[in-house]
Amino acid sequence: MIRLLDCTLRDGGYINNWDFGAENIKKIIKKLAEAKVDIIECGYVSSKEKENRESTMFASFAQIDALLSDMPDYNYVCMINYGDYEIEKIPDRKESRISGIRLAFHKNKWKEAIAYAEKICEKGYEVYIQPMVSLSYEDAEFVELISKANQIKAVAFYIVDSFGVMKQFDLMRLFYLVTHNLDQKIQLGYHSHNNLQMAFANAQTVVKAAETRDVIIDASIMGMGRGAGNLNTELFIEHLNETKGSKYNIAPILQAIDEVINRVYQLKGWGYSLPHYLSASWNCHPNYSTFLEGKNTLTVVDINSILSKLEEEKRFHYDKAYIQKLYEQYQSHKVQDAKIMEELEKKFQGKEILLLAPGGSILDEQEKIKMYIETENPIVISVNFVSDKIKSDFAFYSNIRRYAERKHIKSCEEIVTSNIEEASADTAYVVNYADLLNEYPAIKDNAGMMLLKLLIKLKAQKIYLAGLDGYSNDVTVDYAEKSMVLVTDIELLKTMNREMSKMLEELSKDIEMEFLTKPRKIKFGGESSHESRRSSSNEIK
Repeated sequence: MIRLLDCTLRDGGYINNWDFGAENIKKIIKKLAEAKVDIIECGYVSSKEKENRESTMFASFAQIDALLSDMPDYNYVCMINYGDYEIEKIPDRKESRISGIRLAFHKNKWKEAIAYAEKICEKGYEVYIQPMVSLSYEDAEFVELISKANQIKAVAFYIVDSFGVMKQFDLMRLFYLVTHNLDQKIQLGYHSHNNLQMAFANAQTVVKAAETRDVIIDASIMGMGRGAGNLNTELFIEHLNETKGSKYNIAPILQAIDEVINRVYQLKGWGYSLPHYLSASWNCHPNYSTFLEGKNTLTVVDINSILSKLEEEKRFHYDKAYIQKLYEQYQSHKVQDAKIMEELEKKFQGKEILLLAPGGSILDEQEKIKMYIETENPIVISVNFVSDKIKSDFAFYSNIRRYAERKHIKSCEEIVTSNIEEASADTAYVVNYADLLNEYPAIKDNAGMMLLKLLIKLKAQKIYLAGLDGYSNDVTVDYAEKSMVLVTDIELLKTMNREMSKMLEELSKDIEMEFLTKPRKIKFGGESSHESRRSSSNEIK
């Protein structure tokens, strides 16, 4: 027998921080029940969370039961990451509408997790054993784990492709280990991710190979899930109906897509991408590639190079501080720039500078900028681009991707940070990247902030700012040139706006600055953005 488990409300929550909203949660559950999906996963349970009835990251079983109070009777499960929820807090099965608990754990904690799973069974729940990153186990280790699952009489034992790296050879090696060693009464589960676009093919392979074994296949609506996403519920329903004579009803799933999931997708898309393909290629946690892609400073080749430097013991457990350090090391190609700095100081010391960023305000206020340049004759420095409408004297590049896009444009002199290795000292002023970083995490290597720090070092007299707008919820209107648009997480953009505002506050203590164009999202003290400023105690709004 083949059974389908939908994990949209749990795995899909990585996309929207589990904030589906109470009505949407209920709508998804109802549609899955109408579709006759066999098992509905309601979300995570974690002691780290606070009560929030709009979220599927639950703080307690009582919170789940309250949500399910007016839902149809069904086979509902939830997931616990081992270590996130005390066993004493789990009520007896007869006190909850949850019938099963999926217990996820890392290899280094599997023995403790099995002991925890045994206590879950004692409370009357069906327990699903979910060994994350199943490929990380040696064969003997996996067989020992299977043996323990047999002993506690788990309802299911899973092959979990956490990073979406399994090809059919890898999958079938584990499949036969499980089928030859797992008690026949225990179901074999398969949970996939789609980094290599193998989720659908691999799921079909499991179904075809499992002739004498009951199987559970995990999927999510529209494949909603972190990074490249998961197996699509709607696609696999259709496959099972056609090949196994299953009687799933696809129409309610399509309604859930139309009424709920597609709206999330429009705001925060998921699916195949080159960075997530690379994370699978290097068999590492997908958050590493997500972090590097989110920087919007690297080409795919650069991301691949950084992932290749991951230490073996760091690959499976995401460590943000570690990948930040690797990123900075990769970027920080130290050069001897003392002579370059001397040359640049001669050009900029005591001068009035116009910093020309690529924000949309330079289009809105183009005539004002041109008039200012004509009457005041400042040194114009564009940031990570060269405008075809406003002439620059210099272009400052700190972003590898932006430089690669613009390197053929040589209409002005270039100042390039040392992380851009392909820039030549013969044709550009190369300055040390690391010397221009700041302490704010979201904008640590923001090009505009780096240029401001450089100009302070070069003893410029005053800086006018144009196009330094910050970011809105609609990134398509943030740039003067549409080709520069890069989709980034909305919450990150808000953080960047706040941190840039604070950074400007700090830098204004060292040099006089004035906004020439009106910034859309950045706040510069309590003053009008058009007023000049050196030192002030005004609060950043």
